[in-house]
Amino acid sequence: EVSSAVREYAARVSQYTEADERWLRSNQDAKRLDANVRVVGVAARHAVTGHPVVLVTYPLRVAYDRSRAGRKGYSTHKWDSRKKDGRVPWTNTFWLVCPEVVSAVGRLEHAGLVRDFHAKFVKGDPTHDADAAATFAKQHARYAAFR
Repeated sequence: EVSSAVREYAARVSQYTEADERWLRSNQDAKRLDANVRVVGVAARHAVTGHPVVLVTYPLRVAYDRSRAGRKGYSTHKWDSRKKDGRVPWTNTFWLVCPEVVSAVGRLEHAGLVRDFHAKFVKGDPTHDADAAATFAKQHARYAAFR
């Protein structure tokens, strides 16, 4: 199951190009990708423009560069590593970058959709859906294997 999940996810990832990087630099708004995160590919592209919608990131980032603390997009509250190489986990394997999609997802999150969706997986909740919970658990395990 693990190797099939990795193959399935990896087959959908396209190369992250210099053109993608230029587009990203000029189109990131409120939700900026940490500059110390390494992009390894593009999981989804815009159907019309071909620009990245979802990036695939490497699960570790460098967090020890305090010289960047005054720059936009850097938070001194992020995990800091005491290890020599400064690598720490980056929890977002998939990072949404298309401004229109980021905005639409933000509106759904603000409206409570994530909370309501999560409730379907909690036993005892009136909206609990055992089939949906099982499907979600299976997909979550596949995502974890890919990560």
